[in-house]
Order: sequence, then structure tokens, then C-alpha cells
Amino acid sequence: MSATSDLVPISSEEADTLRTLWNRVKHREADILYVIFKENPEIQAHFPAFVGKDLEALRGSIAFAIHATRIVSFFSKIASLAGDPNNIPASKTLMNELGSSHKSRGIQKEFFNKFRTSLDGFMKRQTSWNDDAAAVWNKASNNFYFVLFSTLDGNPVN
Repeated sequence: MSATSDLVPISSEEADTLRTLWNRVKHREADILYVIFKENPEIQAHFPAFVGKDLEALRGSIAFAIHATRIVSFFSKIASLAGDPNNIPASKTLMNELGSSHKSRGIQKEFFNKFRTSLDGFMKRQTSWNDDAAAVWNKASNNFYFVLFSTLDGNPVN
């Protein structure tokens, strides 16, 4: 089985649901990163600019806001590309680049699994979460992390 066959395409209707969910939280960049760091102090330790710094003090800093915006903007790009088969190569490229840049810094899958758990929890608490929303979010996340983890394993998905 090729790596690409493990991806499950997102329909245009599912992509609309995904974007609706994401649009409800994407303006809360600092809150998202704060929750991830609060729930996983070891993740904060992987960010050189934030190592050993008080999370409460960081939360209001410009450096924190800028980095949170970079993370949220990345997910916004992925969400904007979802649902159109013509955009799959661009999405894979972005996800492979993310995996490659993090692999070179020694970031492991465990880090991303914890990130995912915290982000999922934030989404559940901050959006109109129901079974349909959960199914779409999980489908999109499974695709995202499949590509990311394949790259971390040295097998980028083309």
C-alpha cells in the first residue's frame, strides 16, 4: 500500500465544516498556544525563545503573539486548501516542509501527539462541537498527522 492511499480525501462539504470550526478559534492565536503550553510544559521547552520563561508573563508578550500567529496561520493555510483535490499537492508540500523542519530540530511524534490532544481539546471547548464536527476534524487531523509523521519517519508523502 502506498503512503498516499492512507490519506482520506476531504469533501468540499467537510472542508466547509472544517473551516467553520477553525474560523471560530483562529483569531485566538495566543490562547491556543497558551493552552498547549499550559497542558504540556515539555512542549514549551522545545521552543528556544520560551525555554524556562514564565508562561503567564509570556502570554502577553509580542514574541509569544508572533509565534502563536505563525502556528495558527499554518493551520489556516491547510484549512483553506482542504476540499479541493487540486490543492492536495500544495497541502502535502506544506505538511512535508513542516515535518522536515521539525525533524531537523529533533522533534519527535510524541511532541505532536501532545500538541494534537491539546488542540483537539481547545476545539471541543471553543466551537459548536458535535459528532459531525468531531468526524470532520478527526478526518482532517488524521490526514495531517499521517503526512507529518511520514516525513518525520523519513518518508515524505508525495
